[in-house]
Amino acid sequence: MSEKIIYQLQNLGYSYPSGEEALINISLNVHQGERLILMGANGSGKSTLLKLMNGLIFPSQGMLYAFGENINEKNLNREDFAYAFRRKVGFVFQNSDAQLFNPTVVEEIAFGPVQMGLTAVEVKQRVEEIITLLGLEHLRNRPPFKLSGGEKKKVALASVLSINPDVLLLDEPTDGLDPRTQRWLINLIQQLNEAKKTIIMSTHNLEIIEKVADRVAIIGEDHQLVALDSRERIMNKKSLLIRVNLIDDGFTEQHIHADTHRHQHLHD
Repeated sequence: MSEKIIYQLQNLGYSYPSGEEALINISLNVHQGERLILMGANGSGKSTLLKLMNGLIFPSQGMLYAFGENINEKNLNREDFAYAFRRKVGFVFQNSDAQLFNPTVVEEIAFGPVQMGLTAVEVKQRVEEIITLLGLEHLRNRPPFKLSGGEKKKVALASVLSINPDVLLLDEPTDGLDPRTQRWLINLIQQLNEAKKTIIMSTHNLEIIEKVADRVAIIGEDHQLVALDSRERIMNKKSLLIRVNLIDDGFTEQHIHADTHRHQHLHD
């Protein structure tokens, strides 16, 4: 992980038009090449934070910087600024149906590169690279809306990866996926991080956290940052995970037993 700061959040807050607070006083930095996991109970504000980091909505309080620039409505209304930012940051929605709108998979993957102004030859090359990387050859001419949930998730990822972003924002990427597709996604995230991509992801999936996280940020049900620490330290804070409604006592005992058994097996 690099010492270069990609995101800097300073006392960040967001309120809905009704005045209800979704996030309160969030401060953290994200470093280049880091894998940061956002955890929190449903409704804590994880998805809202990702939308703020993607410039889809803007802070009600505090400051949000990305790549050293203030991410606000004024700057993103500048064509040159918006182009550079959108080129660097890719966002995969929790609901793939909200992201897919082209007639075929190949057109979906090509959409981003076309909007970036790549030549037809460059677009074709980029599309073929992504289709190969994600194993989507058999889906290339299919309508995205007719695909399974796992296939839609792969195409949504492909449509984002086709612009080759430096940062990937993933909102509950394993939601609704079968175990095989979850393993595929974990391997892909590891591969992308090895290629120096910065990964910021919300999830409740402890397997993903254990396999891909460098650090974990926990947002409490009061919409404030409760903890920010290494994966190992967070996963050992069982009382904290129970308090913020991420696991229960029964699961904790099972998890501890599973960890102990695995370590004993490795030492046998």
